Formats: sequence, structure tokens, C-alpha cells
Amino acid sequence: MRFNFDPFFKILNAGVVEDLRFAEKRNLRILNGIAMILIGIAMIFTLLLILNISSNDFFITISINLFLFFLAFFVIWFNKKQQYHIAMKLLFLGSIFFLSGLPFYTQTYSGVNLYLFVLIAASVLFFDTSLARVVFISIAGIALITSTYLTASPQWSELFEFYEVHFFINSTIAVVMMYFMLYSFKNESQKYQEQVEQSNNMIGEQNKRLNAKNTYIKSSIDYAQRIQSAILPEKIPLEKAFVLYQPKDIVSGDFYWAHQEGHKTWIAVGDCTGHGVPGAMLSMLSISLLDRLKKELQLSSPAEILSHLDNEVRITLRQEKGNNNDGLDISLCLIDTQKKQITFSAARNPLYIIAAKNPEKVIEIKGAKRSIGGKVAKKLVPFVDALYDYEPNTCCYMSSDGYRDQFGGSKNKKLGSKKLKELLLEFYPQNAEIQHKALKTYLETWRKEGNESQIDDICLLGMRL
Repeated sequence: MRFNFDPFFKILNAGVVEDLRFAEKRNLRILNGIAMILIGIAMIFTLLLILNISSNDFFITISINLFLFFLAFFVIWFNKKQQYHIAMKLLFLGSIFFLSGLPFYTQTYSGVNLYLFVLIAASVLFFDTSLARVVFISIAGIALITSTYLTASPQWSELFEFYEVHFFINSTIAVVMMYFMLYSFKNESQKYQEQVEQSNNMIGEQNKRLNAKNTYIKSSIDYAQRIQSAILPEKIPLEKAFVLYQPKDIVSGDFYWAHQEGHKTWIAVGDCTGHGVPGAMLSMLSISLLDRLKKELQLSSPAEILSHLDNEVRITLRQEKGNNNDGLDISLCLIDTQKKQITFSAARNPLYIIAAKNPEKVIEIKGAKRSIGGKVAKKLVPFVDALYDYEPNTCCYMSSDGYRDQFGGSKNKKLGSKKLKELLLEFYPQNAEIQHKALKTYLETWRKEGNESQIDDICLLGMRL
């Protein structure tokens, strides 16, 4: 016949629920185990009482056994009710009271105060370091006082032989309890360590797979960045020009484009929907369409090119039939160095001009309040050309919204168009290289002051005519 241990395991796991941490579950099981041992001790000594102890000791011994039984019972009961802290304190306070008081009551040294040192070991498991030290000092003091009192008592030598059996039993049980607790702690710790190692191995394998995928994706994006860099103009076909080009990620949704025909130079700055890989794909499509439109249609009006570009983007992305609302904002200039004239048209993004005859003011020529591609509207605002006759030493600037929308500064706000104009006026007297460096340095300082990362792609193109 096989013995059923299920009731014992059920008591051992009283109060253990899934929400508890591993260490809390371990402590609860040890606490319930100690309580079960106390119940066992009470039953053993009740049996010894019936077999061996005289009637004079009956009520003392039965009181001791009942105390142990109910102490253990309520510890398990409070654990079952998930009142863990009450159960823990009840066990320790009740045990200390019982073990320190019993020798004084019986005037014997039967070894029961050895259990005090079991409580010392248990306090290390259940309490934090500072409280465990207090428990250790308190219990050690009680044990010392008890031993000193009983050793000095004349009755001790007379009664030692009578209680030496009890001393042997209590000593044995104390050692067994110590071994049980330390073994349980070691066993649970080993299981926990095995789980930690297993989890670490699993995390390590996952990290290896993630790193491999990340390396593959990173290499693909790096290759895409080389392709995008090859498509962008190698240099602006104007002597005194600069481009502050700073992608948020490896590849960018912002782009710049240039084309030269004799004394005429086409310059564009675009800002495609999104950034990173999706923005980069749309930017390369836009550059390809601009090249094709300029080559095939031989148009001389920026407004006409933008109208055709809008139509081509919508056709290529099938926006008339699908739900694709991607597009771009763009500013496009035709600079005629012979006539000293700028023809400008744009989708949203403006053109900033600082004239040589009035270098204390920024002239802003705004674009149409619409984008290239995107959501199909019932009525689209047409693109129009704006003409501006310039004098030598005039500076022109085109930019995506990445620079002016960057958060930073002491108040952690957007830099804004107003501040951008102030910076252009401040750096206007400098050459292209110094302007590029100054604008880049200011933006970095602004961003770091607000403890912000770059929020968008940045493309700012400046030229002195």
C-alpha cells in the first residue's frame, strides 16, 4: 500500500500563489514546514506523556503541547489567508516566548533553548539583514541568561539525569530542524540558480539571434545609404554654397537635387513623408522623377515641374485607387546667373533671401499650401512661380522642417522659423563653410541643452549668389 503525501504537500504550500516571487514562495514553504514540525513535536511529546511521564507533570506537558500545536496551526492558517507577515511574526515571537520561558518554569535544562538557535538561522531566511541582527542578539542574550540561571540553580544537577532523555531528544530535533531549513534553503537556491542559468542561456540565445538579424538589417540599411548617397548630387553647381544634411537615421527622407544648364541652375530641397527606410525610398523616387521630368519635358518653370511631379507621384504610388497618402514637401529654384533672377515655386517649404542691399532683413517667399502627392483633395491649390531679381552677394536658403522643428533649449521647445531667421541673419556675413559649421554647432547645442535627440531628418541648403 502506497502512502499518500498529498495532504502534507497541500499544507506545505498553504498560501503559495502564482503572484508571489520565487523567494517569497520559498520562505512560505519553509515557514509552513517549521509549523508542521512543531505539530509533530507536540504529537511526539503527547505520546511520551502517555507512556512515560507521571501525573504530576501531566498538565504542564499537555499545556506545552497545546501551545505548540495552536501556534503552528495559526501560522499555517494566517499563511492560508495570505497574511504572511502576521504568520511570520507570530511564529518567531511565540517561539521565543515559549523557548525562553519554559526552562524558568520547569527549572530544568532539557535542551529546549537549543531551538532558539534554530530561530536564529530562520531569521536569516525570513528577515532583512538589520532585523536579523536584532533577532540574533536578542535570542543569543535570552539563551545566555537561561543557561546561566539554570547552571547556578541547585536543582539543575539533581534533575539533569531525569531530563537527559529530553535533552537528547530536543538536541536531536534541533539539529534535524537546522539541517532541514539549511537543506531546504540550499535546495531551493539551487533550483533558483538553475532557473536563472536556464533563463540566461535562453536570453543569450535570443540575443545571438537578435544580433544576427540586427547585423543583417544594419548591413542592408548601410548599403541603401551608399545607394542614396550616390543618387544625391556630388556637389552643388554653385561656387559659394553649402548643404547641412543630417539624417535622423542612417538613410534619410530629406534630399537635395541640382541640375545645371549653362547659366541656369536648378536647386531643390525635398522633405518626404516619414524618415528612415520608407522616407529614403520616397526620396529616391522623387529624385528619379525630377531627373526624368527635366530631361524629357524640357520645362523652364518650377511651378510646371512641381505640377508634373505631383501627377507622377500619384500615378506611381497609385494614390487614386489605393490608401497610400505618402508625399513630400519641396522647394524648387531656377537661378539664372545671366539675368540675375530667381524663379521659385514650392509645396509648403519657403525660400529665405537676405539681399545684399538690405542685409538686416530676411525676405520669405512662401510656397503653395499643399504637398506633392498625398491625400487626394477635391480642389488643389495650383503651383505658381515667384520671381526675384537679386544683386551680387545675395544669400538664399532652402530647408526642410527638420531644423526649425527640433526641440531643445532651456525651455525644451521647438527652435521655430523666427529663430532660424535670426541665425541666418547672424551668420550671413560669413562664407559658406563657416555658415555650415555655425548652423550645425548651434543646433547641436540647442538639442543637448534640452536633453533631446534628433526628431527628424535635416536638410538646409544655403548659397551666396
